[in-house]
Amino acid sequence: MGIASAFAFSIYVLVAFGVYKIIQIITPKKIVRGVVIVFFILLPTYDIIISSILRSYYCNFTEMKRVNKKIERPEVVLYEEEHPFSKYKYAVNEARSYLYYVKAIQIKTRNGGVHEFRAKEYTKPVKRENVFEVVKEQRKKVDLTIKRESLIFPWFVKEFLHGQKIEIINTDTNKVIAWSKRINHKKYNFIFIDTGYFLRGKSCGGTVVGWSFLEQIIKGEKDAK
Repeated sequence: MGIASAFAFSIYVLVAFGVYKIIQIITPKKIVRGVVIVFFILLPTYDIIISSILRSYYCNFTEMKRVNKKIERPEVVLYEEEHPFSKYKYAVNEARSYLYYVKAIQIKTRNGGVHEFRAKEYTKPVKRENVFEVVKEQRKKVDLTIKRESLIFPWFVKEFLHGQKIEIINTDTNKVIAWSKRINHKKYNFIFIDTGYFLRGKSCGGTVVGWSFLEQIIKGEKDAK
């Protein structure tokens, strides 16, 4: 818990205790005092409770499944963001991560361009200055498309959850051969700013990081779960 959170929590406890003592003086009814206690417990935690229930449902009882397929290591992948990178340097940084696992990656940017990046030397880690762009005439054929986009929830659920899905698509057949999802809780707690963080943000069925997901399903790497 951070200093700001600890201070806010201390103030909240003092206010809650003060209100409870006033109610205790005003009325002897235990049910009223019980309602006050329940209110001050739920006020800073209602979002965690509702979010946990909703996330559990969407992780375990919907048609979104875990990764269950392995693929051969691709030579070239096309990476598509829901909101393409606005700056060239962001694309370079993303390419650097993927070049741990593939020989080339093509990334779309907001201006509609497609850039193919390769590493000058295949050593880990791949430094930013070691990533260079290939001219259009030298681009290779794309083996797989990695597509990342937001999950669509009903309006009420969107108030408490946000999530992303990654699909790996066979470029020749345009079929999804593997996919992963992650559902996070939105942070509403005005008192437990980071106290309840461990209760939030747990993935279900994979990871939002594209290259890590790709690594999980490449033949000869980690077993897909």
